Amino acid sequence: MWGGDGERFDSSATHQPNWQIIMRNKQDLEITKIAEVVKLRRNNEDDEKEWDLIRELHKSDSAKVHKRCVAMCKSCISEEREVAADILGQFRWKHEGKPFRKESIAALSPLLDDPDVKVTCAAIYALGHLRASEAILAYIRLSRHKSANIRYAMASSLGLLDSPKARRALIRLSADEDV
Repeated sequence: MWGGDGERFDSSATHQPNWQIIMRNKQDLEITKIAEVVKLRRNNEDDEKEWDLIRELHKSDSAKVHKRCVAMCKSCISEEREVAADILGQFRWKHEGKPFRKESIAALSPLLDDPDVKVTCAAIYALGHLRASEAILAYIRLSRHKSANIRYAMASSLGLLDSPKARRALIRLSADEDV
């Protein structure tokens, strides 16, 4: 075979791309995207770009990305916890059986007690996307929270659950003028 510069090259296995290196580079790029989202979130910059990156990360096949987001759920930086919840809620959402679902629920559930309202809301939405009825119903008290944003997130997530307890909370929330 001939290369673009007119020189002959061998197309044998020794010149084939190393797929492990390519995949590692892809995963490193995705980790960089996570850092970029956190930076955008911290600086209140370009919400559209931020969500475009998050949607790309939702489609990732990388266990490394999932592991990073799970670790970020324990971060002392609220924007990292919030971004982690935004990613984990729909991570690999198109895949059969929702891989990493149990691990994501375990990482997200403690965020329901987070002191930052934005983090709590992100966790509620994420758990709703995961249809994590066990976690959401355990925190049904949040449907009476002083923050209208948290009550709204609960209404949104409870609406995805088929449970008498969820329906009762939704009926109560339907009378809430702020939700």
